[in-house]
Amino acid sequence: MNKHFAKIISAFSLSAAVSLSSFCYTPVTAFSPDEAEKSISELEDLKEENKKKIADLEQEIEAYQAKYDDVISDENDKTEYRNALTEKMELQSQNIDFVAGQIAKIDNEISENIEQINLTEAKIKDTDTKIDENITLLKKRIRVSYMSSGNSISSILSGSSSFYDILTKFELIARVADHDNKLVETLQTQINELKELKSSLQSEQETLESNLEAEKEKKSEYTDALNAMSEDYSETQEELNRIEGIKNEIHLSIEERRQKAADQEKELEEIAAKAQEYKDILEEYLKSVSESAAVSESVSASLAESEAESRAYESQVKAAEASRIASEHAEKPVTQVPETQAQAEPETRPVTEAPVEKEPLMPSAETQIPESQPAFSGGFGWPIANGYGKIGSHYGPRSIDDHKGVDINASDGGTIMGKAIVAAADGMVITVKNSCPHNYGKNEGCGCGGNYGRYVVIAHSDGKYSTLYAHMSSAAVSEKQIVSKGQIIGYVGATGWAFGPHLHFEVHNFDFQFGKADTYDPENFISNP
Repeated sequence: MNKHFAKIISAFSLSAAVSLSSFCYTPVTAFSPDEAEKSISELEDLKEENKKKIADLEQEIEAYQAKYDDVISDENDKTEYRNALTEKMELQSQNIDFVAGQIAKIDNEISENIEQINLTEAKIKDTDTKIDENITLLKKRIRVSYMSSGNSISSILSGSSSFYDILTKFELIARVADHDNKLVETLQTQINELKELKSSLQSEQETLESNLEAEKEKKSEYTDALNAMSEDYSETQEELNRIEGIKNEIHLSIEERRQKAADQEKELEEIAAKAQEYKDILEEYLKSVSESAAVSESVSASLAESEAESRAYESQVKAAEASRIASEHAEKPVTQVPETQAQAEPETRPVTEAPVEKEPLMPSAETQIPESQPAFSGGFGWPIANGYGKIGSHYGPRSIDDHKGVDINASDGGTIMGKAIVAAADGMVITVKNSCPHNYGKNEGCGCGGNYGRYVVIAHSDGKYSTLYAHMSSAAVSEKQIVSKGQIIGYVGATGWAFGPHLHFEVHNFDFQFGKADTYDPENFISNP
């Protein structure tokens, strides 16, 4: 085999390898580069918006923190004032206790003084009685003396036996008179002393009563001051309670904004991760496109070179053949060849290399990826292999719910259970839920996959739409796997909330979010072939 034919074979092998590689793995991303860049730009804008929200929340937290610090300062002042009031109230209570003690002491002294006054009055009364008795006795004696005053001396003289007897009688009379005088004087002195004592006691009583009134006034003043401080203390405590409430409100506001900031940070991380994922996919897409372009250019160059060499070689072969025939005709006379002989097999000639067949060396797209599924408006194919099934429940409101897709059931009286489910268009698998043991008909949801059971979501390469395939018996793909239109992605089942085996098929916008109402009527994109 000569050189140029080897190159042709090599080019054809490379082309076949590229074709086989394209059939097994089509480098298609889940969105177009323009849409990817747009999504990344939107995510970057969302990141900046989230950063601004976080900055605003941090400013609010700082403002609340400053307000909190002011409240704390005010609380400290009020607490110090309350503590000072507490000390003053304790001192005032001690003063009141002291004054109360003084009042009790004066009360006791007054009681004792009154008792002394009563005793003095009793003594005065007793002395007055004795004086009255002595005066009565003295009056009697004076009366007797008066009645006998006319001849008293003569009586004494006549009645005396001697001068001594006379002197004795006069002395006796003098003694009696002196005794009575002294008794009266003594009693009068006692009365004067008792009156002075009574006057002194009454004066002391007045002093004690005055002191008592002063102490009572002092106690009243102390009590009023204590009551005023108690009222101030109560108001201060109420203010502290109000400040505590403000502190709690500010603390809750700060915690609420911190939580919001944390949520924004988390969302920011999720946005950054999604943006990075889009960047990675876009980079992979651009890399695959670049590699595919490089391989195509290499194959095209190799094919062009091989085709040029093949044509040159064919020209050489034809020229040699023409030269040989001309030489033979020159050596032999020309004779008429019968028509039947002209149609006979030409005589055997030296075998050279066979001419190259002019067939396309690069299979077309149709040759590379057999398109078994029919294409409809929107470029979506029927999601059951070989066009099997029919729509049994349409998109939109129905008696049990608002149907977000269509249900595809058996179309031939048999069962659709186990039939192959295929991708409606090229794209990338973004969600796979492949765990639900309840693969049978049921009248209520089992909860698996949000009642979708086992399901798959594909984001398509147009960058606009994604599709969901639910109630599978099993999924045959994995997340981030690139799939081609018509490629098997799973098998029909009855997992989740399914009355029986069927395929629930939904069409969403590109940014698929599970459970959102951003769905479209699949019948606008597909039809049963």
